[in-house]
Amino acid sequence: MRDAERSAGGRRGRLVVVRTGRLRLLLALAAAAGLALLFASSSSAVHDAGCTSATTSGCLFELDGNVQNDVAAAGNNAGYDWADGPGGPGVFTAAGTRNPLLADPQLLNATFEADYATPDNSYFAQSAKDIDDVSSWKCGSVNNPTPKDEILNAYAALFSPAAGTDAGHLILYVGSERGSNNGDSFMGFWLFKSGVSCNSPSGAATPFSGAHEVGDILVLSNFTGGGSNPLVQVYRWNPATLQATNPLELLTEGGFCSAAQAGDAACGANNAALVQTPWAPSNSAATALQTNEFLEVGIDLTSLLDLSSNSVPCFARFQAETRTSQQTTAELKDFTSGDLNTCSSTTVTTPKDASGTALNDSTPVPSSTVVHDDAVVTGSSLVGSAPNPTGTVSFFLCGPIASGTCDTGGIDEGTATLSGSDNPATASSNSVSGLAAGRYCFRAAYTDTGSPPNYGQGSSDNSSSECFLIGQPAIHVTKTADASTVNAGDPIGFTVGVSNTGSATATGVTVNDPLPAGLTWSIDGQSNAGLCSIASDTLSCGPATLASGGSFSVHITAQTSAAACGTHDNTASVTTSNDGSDQASASVTVQCPPPVVVTPPPVVVTHPAIGITKLPATQTVTTGSTATFTIAVTNTGDVTLTNVTVTDALSPGCARTKADIAGLASMAPGATLTYTCTSPAVTASFTNVAVATGTPPSGPNVTASASAAVVAQAPLKPVVKKKPKVVSHKKPKATG
Repeated sequence: MRDAERSAGGRRGRLVVVRTGRLRLLLALAAAAGLALLFASSSSAVHDAGCTSATTSGCLFELDGNVQNDVAAAGNNAGYDWADGPGGPGVFTAAGTRNPLLADPQLLNATFEADYATPDNSYFAQSAKDIDDVSSWKCGSVNNPTPKDEILNAYAALFSPAAGTDAGHLILYVGSERGSNNGDSFMGFWLFKSGVSCNSPSGAATPFSGAHEVGDILVLSNFTGGGSNPLVQVYRWNPATLQATNPLELLTEGGFCSAAQAGDAACGANNAALVQTPWAPSNSAATALQTNEFLEVGIDLTSLLDLSSNSVPCFARFQAETRTSQQTTAELKDFTSGDLNTCSSTTVTTPKDASGTALNDSTPVPSSTVVHDDAVVTGSSLVGSAPNPTGTVSFFLCGPIASGTCDTGGIDEGTATLSGSDNPATASSNSVSGLAAGRYCFRAAYTDTGSPPNYGQGSSDNSSSECFLIGQPAIHVTKTADASTVNAGDPIGFTVGVSNTGSATATGVTVNDPLPAGLTWSIDGQSNAGLCSIASDTLSCGPATLASGGSFSVHITAQTSAAACGTHDNTASVTTSNDGSDQASASVTVQCPPPVVVTPPPVVVTHPAIGITKLPATQTVTTGSTATFTIAVTNTGDVTLTNVTVTDALSPGCARTKADIAGLASMAPGATLTYTCTSPAVTASFTNVAVATGTPPSGPNVTASASAAVVAQAPLKPVVKKKPKVVSHKKPKATG
């Protein structure tokens, strides 16, 4: 397919045409139509295919020198044509794609190949001939191809009539458009059994891929004399022919379909008038195909090849070509090609476990699962019975991959051989196990190694249904103390548990647990006998394999003593070879009786003290009179004083004891007792001292003193009052 340019009003405008992809109809369509291949019959003919009488034509397909589906008229019984028209739908749409309106099971397959773009990248690059093997052909690019050699479009269709004298036959129709009618028209059409093709995007000379197979069909359409002298020749590639230098075996010749006789196996038609196509580049009046620029050919392959009901050959590719002459040794010029399968294969694969259960990528399975891939190769034919597949199926495994499929690469998982004994045929890959966690996908590729291959293009399956999931193990360890606190002399213990909560088997599971020192440890019990042991104060378990959901545990103990008092911390670790590690810790405290502590009684420091005041400190009294005193006794210390006494040598009347004042028997700290006393008949001045004494709870008595002065004086003499002298204050007389 190529872009094209055509000048306005000229033969080359610009249009992108999409080539039809590989078009396939399953055998079921043919079976539904009740198609059955018949032995060749002399009454069968290509020009009247589908007709009940050899006197009519165009019942299945119109070979009338134009592309549109015409209404029934003389010589035309309104069969299908390449394009839509007044008579109904055509094989192709204006875009060159298969017409969905033509849903007739008699149409088995069709291909439309656009080739009008320049530069033309599908041109024979070197001198090539039809008698040469494909391996010697090369393709390249030309910027300005010769118009009469330039293919604009080429197309092919395979039909099998459901009725008429040739019901069930395989009929091939081909058509082509060339750039100019300047000169004779020499066209060739190949039906290859294998995948013959060539592409030269850079324009450099590039070898063709594929190879000729015995039975390849070549149709030569030669219209000379301006198209008035038709010659259709059908050849078969057969190197065993007596013509040692020419491996092409002539099967039949034909002429104009309009003049064909009953029983013709091939005929052709060209356009005697302008043909405007619905597709580019001849889709306007200005660019319409001139006379002898369009031709079409029909071939009854069943009649021509003398095929029986189940011996229809399988074809894979269609190629149209222009040639320099009508000789088989003519130099080849332009070409275009596409798929036109009559047989095809499908490969459907399913990953399975050892029991044959299908796997998928949504339900994980353990890594211990033994996995293989089953490939079912089914051959299909558009008509007749499809040949049993033969050849090889190669398997590849990709992964782990997060998404996508095994499109390329992968690990080779073996190649299985199909003997051709069955259709469908089943092949299996090697078995694999022990895969790491993750998503995996198979790819299976079928190759037909027959000569010729019936399914030359093979088939493969790398769909998501080829994928499966190996689950991820999830390893965990727990450590639990029998009791968090015990007394010295009691045993302590821990339980270590390991579990796999993941969806796959954990391998190489190993526990390492350095135990608290200073104790003699032993295993008190374990779920898996012999799995765990203690050496050099370390608990070890494994290595072991732990299935999804599996677990094991071990209980260890030790006797304590006063020497083991304190907190014992312990950590157990678990590791695996395919899922990392985990750890857990626990602690036990061993308690011992506390030591007896003798606490001496506290030493209490006391400060006993006493105070006394005697007031007034000084007083004056008349001789013979009484002196009066106020005495106050205070406990100024911080302990109680008892048996407090007051003595006063010069004023014995001021002495006191608890017998005199009850409060003196016991005076609390800060207590004060006040009393009044006298010293009568004072005869002379004196200073007397009062002494207070108290007894503290311990230690010597405390004392304090206070003094007071008494001044004695004689009584005062009585005062004699004198009679006051009277003084006269008379005013003098006035004189004068």
